[in-house]
Amino acid sequence: MLFALLSEPLLADLEEVVVFAARDASGQHALLKTPGIVRVTDHAAAGITIADLISDLPAVSLNGQGGSLQAYSVRGFSRARIQTRMFGVPLATERRAGNSATFIDPFLVGDVQVVKGAGALLFGSGAMGGVVATAPRRFTTPMLTVSGYSNGEQRMLGAGTGNETLSFGVAYREHGQSEDAEGRDLNDAMKRGSASLLWETDLTDTLFVKLSAAAGQGRDIGKSSSDYPLARVTDYPEETHYLTHLSLQRNDRWNLEVYLHDQSLDTFVTEPGRAAVLTASSSMDFGASFIHRWQRGSSIYRAGIERQQRSDVVIDESVFLLMPQTIANLDGSQREDAIFADGQWQQGKWLIQAGARYSHAVQRGDGDRQSDASWTGALAARYDINSNTGVYVEFGSAFRFPQLTEKFFSGVTGRGLVIGNPALDAESSRSLEIGFNTEADSYSFNVAVFRSDIDDYIERVEVADRILTFRNLHEGTIQGVEFSASRLLPGNFRLDTSGHWMQGEDENGMTLSDMSPAEVSVSLGRSHTWGNCQIDYDYRLSSDDASTEEMPLDAYRRLSAMINVDLSERTSLRLWADNLLDEDFYTTADELAPLGTGRGVGATLRFTPTSHQHYTSNQTD
Repeated sequence: MLFALLSEPLLADLEEVVVFAARDASGQHALLKTPGIVRVTDHAAAGITIADLISDLPAVSLNGQGGSLQAYSVRGFSRARIQTRMFGVPLATERRAGNSATFIDPFLVGDVQVVKGAGALLFGSGAMGGVVATAPRRFTTPMLTVSGYSNGEQRMLGAGTGNETLSFGVAYREHGQSEDAEGRDLNDAMKRGSASLLWETDLTDTLFVKLSAAAGQGRDIGKSSSDYPLARVTDYPEETHYLTHLSLQRNDRWNLEVYLHDQSLDTFVTEPGRAAVLTASSSMDFGASFIHRWQRGSSIYRAGIERQQRSDVVIDESVFLLMPQTIANLDGSQREDAIFADGQWQQGKWLIQAGARYSHAVQRGDGDRQSDASWTGALAARYDINSNTGVYVEFGSAFRFPQLTEKFFSGVTGRGLVIGNPALDAESSRSLEIGFNTEADSYSFNVAVFRSDIDDYIERVEVADRILTFRNLHEGTIQGVEFSASRLLPGNFRLDTSGHWMQGEDENGMTLSDMSPAEVSVSLGRSHTWGNCQIDYDYRLSSDDASTEEMPLDAYRRLSAMINVDLSERTSLRLWADNLLDEDFYTTADELAPLGTGRGVGATLRFTPTSHQHYTSNQTD
């Protein structure tokens, strides 16, 4: 998995190309397998969440209760077991549901890359199931975009401008409550403004610098849940994020990165006839890493050091009865220091890659200080049958230190009263993947079989009605298969299909949380001189397998369509429709998940005052 993130995927056919080479000072590590890449501007609806954008990829699914803070799962791993990076910055959160990465509007995001499998070697704690990495959108000319969607009366205004050195963009999005297929209101209204800045230049012939910065603020964000509106209403009055990532690179020799992320989130939970609780959380996260690269003949080596630190992780809870009362639920910090190294050796048709990482963490909370350490490693081999086809096998170990909130936070959340468990142990996993891929000018096909064995799996359990805590299961296993295929057809048609099946159980045969039912997706598109059009069909099979916090799911079908028309050289119009069949379905198996949104239609008008320019970046992100 992790080696795929260190390579340059072939994206030459895209209108605007941003090449990922995350955590890599050269981008020259060879590609073992093809990572999943979603180009945001190519998405039919350019949805309001990162989860919407990547959920079309095989073995990637929506997770949790839904709404504007929708989370996702990758190969059955979700929440803090997936590491999310926004513009190079690793995102940490106090939300047990995990990162949603929605504080930056998709209009400001260029690409989202999903690499699956154990990735702790380079990325540290939390990359057990993979890495979701977003790259900033590069504006090389002035651009203005206006968008609207019928269900929920959604509207978005975005603008950007720039050149080959500097890019700047802003976006504002808001909408009211959407409706499900039965016409009932969903608690998913929100308002959000965000901005992004990208600056990169060559300081000398050998020294390259890149700065990415972003800010986002959301207000009156509703949490979509089946509790709404009678049992419990959860809203997020305000969410703010400020992040900065700076990298300095010297040719293909070394790369220095530093980042900063200041964030806060307010959660307001009300129960009719009972108390209302406002929970205010905030933190300051920062880190730095240095990676050195050298080469001996055809072999490439790297070694690096890293620090990731969370400071001033504070959660205050205010209970509103007759008189407001504020309780400090958490005041903590966390530091992870690591050293790592990897290498690549190629001999004929064989490519071998291996690496190891040592991480040491210190956590503080409620006057308690705890430390933990973990060794992880990876070993992979690929054999090229010919220039277009290859097979590979990959083994990796990964780990996750418990979140500060899992250990030290006790208070009211959207699910109920949560009690932390300071005695939690770190999770660890061992993953095996065997895959085959082939690619030519007119077709591609990829298939992978995967299995992960997990020790000390952290599960949330309900000890009484609406009272929850965390415990370590002894063992768990996740296994599955995924595939994707693409074919160019006569008449400028393109057919894409993908699907997955997976299963997860603990040592007692009970289903693990966050397992996605089997699903198959088919997409048919056609390019014209005046634009392009596309129709998407998703079919999710029914599933009776559910954990204690989940429910069985019925099968569902989802049909969407899009047409993009170039009105002129500088103006384009995109029309799309989602859930054309107006299917009544649950998006996830979460026991508190509401029904999905009903049928809706949307339109986006894009205007560029000057002619469009193509841009390709081969630098690290």
